[in-house]
Amino acid sequence: MSKAISTVIGTLLMLVITIGLFGFSYSYIYGVFTSKTSETFSVVDSLNDAVTISNDGTSVIINIKATLDGNSVPIAVVPNIQGLVGYWSFNEGSGTITNDNSGNKNIGTLRPSCPNCPAWVKDIFNNALDFDGVDDDVAITQSSSINLPDSAFSIAVWIKPDAVTTQTIIQKGTTDANEEFILAIINPGALYFDWGNNPYRQSSNNVVTANEWQFLVGVYDGGNTGRIFRNAVQLTPAAQGNAAHNTGTFDLQIATGRVTRFSGIIDEIGIYNRALSDSEITQLYSGLVIPGQLATVKPLATLTSGKHTLRLCTSSMCNTAVLHIQ
Repeated sequence: MSKAISTVIGTLLMLVITIGLFGFSYSYIYGVFTSKTSETFSVVDSLNDAVTISNDGTSVIINIKATLDGNSVPIAVVPNIQGLVGYWSFNEGSGTITNDNSGNKNIGTLRPSCPNCPAWVKDIFNNALDFDGVDDDVAITQSSSINLPDSAFSIAVWIKPDAVTTQTIIQKGTTDANEEFILAIINPGALYFDWGNNPYRQSSNNVVTANEWQFLVGVYDGGNTGRIFRNAVQLTPAAQGNAAHNTGTFDLQIATGRVTRFSGIIDEIGIYNRALSDSEITQLYSGLVIPGQLATVKPLATLTSGKHTLRLCTSSMCNTAVLHIQ
């Protein structure tokens, strides 16, 4: 994943960009302090309290650490793939809500009330939520942005289940007849994707594994059929039904629905208002920011008026963004 690049000593590359938008002004300073490696990234744009970075190297950037004004801060890193309408990174690390990092403000509420709510845990992408399978879930009120079109849509999520018995991963709606979609595990270890009114795709048994991270995707193509993926590999359905997508104004639920509650860890949920391609699913599976891809980075903190310094670091380099907020 890396290539040998000779060390550059005493080199400092400075790029200063000042942008004024909606009462905000930003100055970005980009510095390479030691050597240029395959994990090179740059800051290329800004909007409000978020910055856009570009992976300019040859390796996937999986984990970015950040400090805000010298203090460690959780961030959301959202790959820029067209059609994203909801994205929950669970990187807050604490608190009673989880933000929608797509910008559509579909805020999730942790239930039941903390401290009995889902537990914040560390994982491969900074932070995640651990659900107990008893009464833990996240509730998101329906909105126009996540009322998905009848044409096509996609659901993507990382999970690490405690077991592979029947359990809901994510559902929009509450019952079989009153739902827009559900992504679930069916005992023993089958992946199940239903887009309402009994159309579905169900894999063979023992595809989903316990106590392992895996990337699951359900795609409805708009032609009354759907596809399911595990770790970017399309699964051949062992059972299926074909019908039109059931649209409606249903609330979104994570880790609960019309079947048993989810027990285990869930992370990086993305909802798209179109069918993801095979190559896009592979990109999402390969890491947070693949070579040549743009991603939006947002500090999960309230920024007051004045000057703030956001420093982003991979395992091999750092960039600094100085934000002037009026």
